[in-house]
Amino acid sequence: MYLGVPIGNSHKKKAFWNPVVQKVENRMASWKAESLNEPGRLVLIKSVLDGLPVYLMSLFRLPKGVVNQLESIRNFFLGSRFKEKCTRMHLVNWKSICRSKKHGGLGLVSIDDKNEALMGKWINKWYADRNRG
Repeated sequence: MYLGVPIGNSHKKKAFWNPVVQKVENRMASWKAESLNEPGRLVLIKSVLDGLPVYLMSLFRLPKGVVNQLESIRNFFLGSRFKEKCTRMHLVNWKSICRSKKHGGLGLVSIDDKNEALMGKWINKWYADRNRG
């Protein structure tokens, strides 16, 4: 591990991302979701859960399975009212939740879109530096 990045593992393998997913799950488990209202859970997702994998997401493309796993964690936490996981029907599509508030969503950014944007910042910086000198 160097600067929080696992060394020697391929970032395309799910095992590379297991510590990140575990960190998100551990952080979520420490909160009492059932005692928070929906806006409170939304703030925690946006400010804490979404911030945990940002550094690695800016460097590497997340595998689809990891994106789905992180989205599932966010989805469960946002809709959770009970301590244990239960099967329940979601009344709103997750893509609708990830829309901007202006378009009727809750303003969450999908993990995949955030990953692309963060990687795009590096590409933009590289391109700007290359053209500068």
